[in-house]
Amino acid sequence: MFRSLTLRNAAALAFAQSPAASITDRLQTLVRQGTYAGIVATYTCSRKTWGPEAVGMRNVETRKLLRPDSIFQVMSMTKPVTAVLS
Repeated sequence: MFRSLTLRNAAALAFAQSPAASITDRLQTLVRQGTYAGIVATYTCSRKTWGPEAVGMRNVETRKLLRPDSIFQVMSMTKPVTAVLS
């Protein structure tokens, strides 16, 4: 319990000092762990926006890197969520 609290505090401090670097590190970790093949993200903190930023692969088999302007196919269950978030 104490260790995870300490890690959370360290993460919060790192985010407060440099939000963009902290988020980029987290995205790269998720890709490195294999949770996601690639991620494109845009994020906002204190009215400042960063991104879009691309991390990982757009095609794992051909090892093509993901780009911020990559086109994605939106499947049927994500359409309602995407519409609400837009």
